[in-house]
Amino acid sequence: MSDTALKYNSRNVDRSKQEFTQPKIGSVQNCTVVQCKYVSEKNRLENIYQIDDGEAKGFRFWDYISLEEASAWRLDQFLIACGIDTLNKPEGTFNPKKLEKKKIKVRVKGEKYEGEDRAKAGTLLPPGAPADEALLPSDGGEATDETWTDVGARIDTGEFSEEDEASITAAAEEAGLDPADYPTWVELGVALDNGAEESDEDGTEPDEDEGAGDDEATEEGDDLPALGAAADEGEADAIARLTELAGENSLDPDDYATWADLAEALAEDPFAS
Repeated sequence: MSDTALKYNSRNVDRSKQEFTQPKIGSVQNCTVVQCKYVSEKNRLENIYQIDDGEAKGFRFWDYISLEEASAWRLDQFLIACGIDTLNKPEGTFNPKKLEKKKIKVRVKGEKYEGEDRAKAGTLLPPGAPADEALLPSDGGEATDETWTDVGARIDTGEFSEEDEASITAAAEEAGLDPADYPTWVELGVALDNGAEESDEDGTEPDEDEGAGDDEATEEGDDLPALGAAADEGEADAIARLTELAGENSLDPDDYATWADLAEALAEDPFAS
């Protein structure tokens, strides 16, 4: 009988989903950033958040954040959650390693994987944020952080499930929008979210016959000066909306020094607002 000693290495074994209870979809969990690693060949952060307490203590979320422009909203959300004030300092640098061990909150969202529900990291919040922050009502009346803008951004970065493109396309058809009219999926998502907000404000669905084919009617309600100011502060939705309006009016955003200047030019165009 041999006394051979065999090596083993369990450092990279993922025990989180096998040994720990999955957190409830829609819940907000106290977490620690246990990994924040930059992967240069993919130009993204590969993060791991571990739940600190409760029934799902020890469960881990994997979160891949692209550093491409289309996912700037997600990076901004992560940095704010970690205590970096991007509102007052919209540009700067950060060291991913120094964000490890930071405390954040994670809103849990669900995703189907091989026919089973799987908990994933949704909205990222600062540790002191109230549990009901960033809630959006879903059709079922339950809390969710997912918007069509989120879905569109995920498709643009190539990190999406098979259902994402089909669901946003179906939503566009239902809303009377043609995805081919939008340069990016995130811009289609913004249009869908804006349409939902307008419908919610008056409690009615938009009249399909009213103003059909009329650009002026469809663009009413855009506060161009506010959009310009928000875009200059780096707000992704405002940038996407102004880019969309510029394309519809044959204007090039690169021709303007600021987003506010573009908004002013759009305001002077009778078909832009």
